[in-house]
Amino acid sequence: MTPEALIRTARDNFSFAALQWASMENGRLKYTDLPTGFNWTIDGETRYFKWAPRTEKGFRIWVLNQLRAALAIAAIQIDSVLSDYFCNKPHEDTIHERRAARCIMYMIRCAFAHNPLEPKWNVTGRSYADVFTVPSASFTLDTRGLNGKPIDEKGINWFKLFDLMDYCATLVS
Repeated sequence: MTPEALIRTARDNFSFAALQWASMENGRLKYTDLPTGFNWTIDGETRYFKWAPRTEKGFRIWVLNQLRAALAIAAIQIDSVLSDYFCNKPHEDTIHERRAARCIMYMIRCAFAHNPLEPKWNVTGRSYADVFTVPSASFTLDTRGLNGKPIDEKGINWFKLFDLMDYCATLVS
């Protein structure tokens, strides 16, 4: 895949997880509509998997974990592609807007790398405690004071993440 295709695929995966979350929130995806388990066959071997817990709260946790996992994959993929493409670390980038986008994706990546199910901001060093603005994506993130706090929709605009990911794809197109 091309660098752009890698970023767009990661973004689309995040979008699909968001679709699952929104469908659940809007009552179109309910845990009661799903089977209690499923058969999975790999190389001729079949196993039955039962998923639990079969409660509304448990289902919400599972769907949220899918959204978190998709964001983690996207951040890791985008950070990796941009680091390979520009051959430097995000905070070393000399183009302000591109540096901001790269730093944001790097910090999201780091949060998930250290604790995938309960990601927390890992804002260490003066290079990453800053206000990052990406005008092309209408995205601003103030990371000062975020260290150790959970990544959630209150601390970061999840809707604008899609625009940020699209902007990152244009950097390598």
